[in-house]
Amino acid sequence: MPASRSPAFSFRTILFLIAIAGVLPAIVFSGVLLKRFAENERLRTERALVDSTKAIARGIDAQFNTAEAAILALASSALLQAGNIAQFEKRVRRYSLRARTCCKAQKFPLLFFLCFPYYSLNRRLRF
Repeated sequence: MPASRSPAFSFRTILFLIAIAGVLPAIVFSGVLLKRFAENERLRTERALVDSTKAIARGIDAQFNTAEAAILALASSALLQAGNIAQFEKRVRRYSLRARTCCKAQKFPLLFFLCFPYYSLNRRLRF
């Protein structure tokens, strides 16, 4: 009778290797999907931040354009050209209050600071 050989691997080892062979592709596939998802989310977030930054920049540009137009309109004032600063300031304040109540636009302090930088820094104005 031939001698019985013991198997190279035990039954438990073979079952363990079969289980690993079944689970390992699923783990690798999940890892690849997770990496792709994270990369797509990063790109989406990056695009959203760029878009919101552009929108903020457009808003700031619009405010500067508005302030520039107002300053150019104020620069052509007859009171200012005549050197009547006190009367000019009264008129600017009156129109500022009217614009604030009508439009709820609070851009006058910036506008006033741009027109009268020295005056604005040396006197504490309440708007």
